Amino acid sequence: MNECKECGACTNACPLNEYDENYIVYKIFFGPEKDFKLWTRCCSCFLCEENCPYGLNPREEIFKIRRNSDRSNIPPRIIKYYENIKRTGFVFNIDEYVNEERIEYGLVKLNLDRIKSEVNKLFNI
Repeated sequence: MNECKECGACTNACPLNEYDENYIVYKIFFGPEKDFKLWTRCCSCFLCEENCPYGLNPREEIFKIRRNSDRSNIPPRIIKYYENIKRTGFVFNIDEYVNEERIEYGLVKLNLDRIKSEVNKLFNI
């Protein structure tokens, strides 16, 4: 099994590091500290995994810890996103107004009912 060597390749590749120079991605392998901000420190771009010379995946480690975390510690805004996904199929509220804009830009109209139905299947609703 590969182990993190703290080389910093993941941190250097992470776009969030541009906004917080104290953010160190590989810390996730050594036990997330309270200051790691588990729920806001991953944009799922996969750059950490792609750049790790040891084949590690910090993003997957973050998501594994999230999945196994105490639900009472989930920040309210993350719960709101989750509820939006269950209700509409999207993190942010999307309605027919979005389709009007899409048509204006020459994009295909979204089938919002189908998207919601597929998401509900995932949630077993």
